[in-house]
Amino acid sequence: MKRVFTLLILMLVFFVSKAQNIEKQVVYKYGLIVNLDGNGIAKESIEGQGIILFAKVGNQEAISITIGDQETYTGLIQSKKEEKVDSNTKLVVYLAIQEFNGYKVPLQIFEKYNLSKSKFIPESFVVMICSAQTGKMIQGQAFESVSRLQ
Repeated sequence: MKRVFTLLILMLVFFVSKAQNIEKQVVYKYGLIVNLDGNGIAKESIEGQGIILFAKVGNQEAISITIGDQETYTGLIQSKKEEKVDSNTKLVVYLAIQEFNGYKVPLQIFEKYNLSKSKFIPESFVVMICSAQTGKMIQGQAFESVSRLQ
């Protein structure tokens, strides 16, 4: 069942990208979702699958994250910063803007690498939904058990 789901998602990505001149850069899948409060503290963990897709739309980079087959977080990346936290940890921090019910919602996305395991496949992704007025983080989700599809 998991393979069929993954195949369907990849086919959807392929057909949508061909129709809208979207160039996919990398696709990851994950197997665990952790719901977070506004301080980034875990509230609950849920087994679940989905994909994380980075793509280029014209000259702009975009990200799309699905939970199951539901597109949950999608936005154009406004800025990207890479930081080496210590000898074994690298973070790539993105600011993306998602359109939601006519409003622009800022998303702060953290791509975390454990360099002792792999410098090419992230250990996890964390998406924090921010207030458009204050920039304060409201809530978020972490996506763990990440593997690369392409």
